[in-house]
Amino acid sequence: MMSLGGSVLSRSQQRRTSWHPSRMGATILNVDGSSFGSTGRLGFGGVLRDLDGAWLCGFLGFIGISNNLHAELLAIMHGLKLS
Repeated sequence: MMSLGGSVLSRSQQRRTSWHPSRMGATILNVDGSSFGSTGRLGFGGVLRDLDGAWLCGFLGFIGISNNLHAELLAIMHGLKLS
């Protein structure tokens, strides 16, 4: 069991993620956006990493009520502006 924000996740709910550096020697932008429910409070964020995977800078933001697609697109837009 793992705790996440006061909730307990079972083994079947947990998932492992990993990150691999660029093979092309480029800076990598990772972004994510989400909303609470299909239309709910919206948040987004991202991180820029160098070719070794070291953190260069990051960002996050919150806006009002919207949907998941809007959150993802805002994350991409802000990440591209930052890069």
